[in-house]
Amino acid sequence: MAEKEYIGSIRKCPNCGTALESLQSRCSNCGHELTNVEVNQTIAQFADDINAIEDKRPYVRVAIGTRKEFSLSSFITAIITAMVILALGISMVFVSKILPLPIPDVLKTILDFILRIPGVLRMIVGIPLLVIGFIKFLSSFSKKTTKICFNNTAWNQNDDDKKQFVENFPIPNAREDFLEFFILAIGHIYPKPRTKYEETWNGIWAAKCKQVYTKARIAMASEPELVAYMKQLAQESGFSL
Repeated sequence: MAEKEYIGSIRKCPNCGTALESLQSRCSNCGHELTNVEVNQTIAQFADDINAIEDKRPYVRVAIGTRKEFSLSSFITAIITAMVILALGISMVFVSKILPLPIPDVLKTILDFILRIPGVLRMIVGIPLLVIGFIKFLSSFSKKTTKICFNNTAWNQNDDDKKQFVENFPIPNAREDFLEFFILAIGHIYPKPRTKYEETWNGIWAAKCKQVYTKARIAMASEPELVAYMKQLAQESGFSL
């Protein structure tokens, strides 16, 4: 008599004993809510191994570009510079009207010196200073500084190890495993990759997702809704299968 071999396990509702499908959170027979459901051990081990590789990564600051951002110190400096230029321009153009005003002796001395400059020359210098000062004053409100952006990761031996691990990791066969692994892989894809490093890893994880999807289409041929859902998740993440 041939021996029977049983593979896998059957999950049952703790309340009524009804067999449960994968990923169920409530019993379809009695409505009992399933709590304390253990994480799939294969997927959990995969995540732990990935984290173990990442823990060994040597972080290096690598310049990846520049960005413009508002700086209070630059704003204050620009305002002061604009005010100085405006003051010089006003002094040149309106010196004769400013002198009679009650101003400190130091300023009177400076204005007396400016007044000795020929009027035409004062206008030639003063009017451009007024224009430049006014423009600088307006532009100071949108003053931004250029800062170097850094990426704390650069491709190294850890990435080679991680890449090899991801590409060679065997995909489980159960329905629940397919979906959990697929969601885990999608979660590692950068929505908007900004560097060659991120683009490379997006390609690695996308290839793994396609591998899971292809195997699911074969193993889960009787459950097209699962395959369709995986395809939908991929599209929402910005890549096609």
